[in-house]
Amino acid sequence: MKEILVFHVRLEEIFPAIWRRLELRREWTFWNLHCAIQDAMPWEDRHLHEFQFPAGDDDARIGIPNDDYPGEEKVLPSWETPLREWFVATSNQCRYHYDFGDDWIHTVTLESRRPAEPGGRYPRCTAGERRCPPEDVGGPFGYQHFLEAMLDPGHEDHAQFRDWIGMDWDPERFSPDEVTFSVASRRLRRAGLG
Repeated sequence: MKEILVFHVRLEEIFPAIWRRLELRREWTFWNLHCAIQDAMPWEDRHLHEFQFPAGDDDARIGIPNDDYPGEEKVLPSWETPLREWFVATSNQCRYHYDFGDDWIHTVTLESRRPAEPGGRYPRCTAGERRCPPEDVGGPFGYQHFLEAMLDPGHEDHAQFRDWIGMDWDPERFSPDEVTFSVASRRLRRAGLG
């Protein structure tokens, strides 16, 4: 029987917490997990990313290898690296780093494993809280400034941010029922990888 991995994904340095609970098939790869995180937050997948596991003195890195820099540490291709080889025990944890400029760090924790539901569609987002920050807002500190301006009509940047993001933007709004997942293999082909 197929097995499901249940992940808790929490965006670091943001309070109150922004998080998601995601279910993925155990036989899938880190590319599938990357795509699921992008879709569930949602991010726009316009920047580089990598997963980092503590491995002794060095971090094991999984993402998009960059052969242009041969002296750099090795990055395992996410589309070739199975989740089952890294998430072997409940509470296994890694960091998912998205956008190396804004530095969005997510803690990814394996919460549980269970049999897949017959006919169940995966990936699936079953829970979460709060809306993801807008893309390119400037990382956690930029997001804090953005929130302060958005919530205060008298703030000098209020009108600028409202024009940029729209009048109906609500930082508390999130529903797992509204998450739509893309097909990871199509996204991989569009990126010219694999």
